[in-house]
This record gives sequence, C-alpha cells and structure tokens, in this order.
Amino acid sequence: MGKFTLTSSNITLEGSVLKAVSKTTAQKDVQTSIDLNDCIANIDGTLTWTKGGNFKATSRNIKVESGSGDTILRAECQKANASSWVDASLNLDEKITNNEGTLRYDG
Repeated sequence: MGKFTLTSSNITLEGSVLKAVSKTTAQKDVQTSIDLNDCIANIDGTLTWTKGGNFKATSRNIKVESGSGDTILRAECQKANASSWVDASLNLDEKITNNEGTLRYDG
C-alpha cells in the first residue's frame, strides 16, 4: 500500500516499537506494530536505515511526530566518540509501508 502514514492512524511509539491502526485494501482497521530497532541504526549521530541497526542503544528522548503527510522519528543520538549527543531525525515513510494492515520495513 505504500506510505504508511496515508493509511494509518493512532501512530505511537513505545520504546523502539512503532504502533498504529492501519487499513487493509478492504478498509478494515488492523492494530499493527514494527520494532524500529530491526531497521534503523545510529551512525555517528545520524539515524540511518540499516537492517538490525539497534539505534535505541545509543539514542535517547525518542519520539515520533505525525503531520504534514509524514511521520518523523526524532531522537538525540550519541556521536561515535561517546562524548556528545546530537538531534537527529528520519522520515519513517521513506521505508515503512502498510502491507494489508501490517507495518513492514521496505529496505
């Protein structure tokens, strides 16, 4: 179905798990979730699409913001030198899709 924000509502984040109510092509609402740790990494303070990335281990103040047609993951990410933190963001609609009511990483 493509860009999940267009067909999902009640989008929340619990730890690293993105949750939503997503529609199927038959317009049925389905509760679904995906662990973003499985597809996002913190690379020197930058959130990056990486299978098995485990971004949460080096990120804090993690949240999602929905609006303007996109859902953005925001966090403070630790730099590789471990002495500083930087603000980082990633548009989840780039690689997270709604496939018949199931959130998937399309990477």
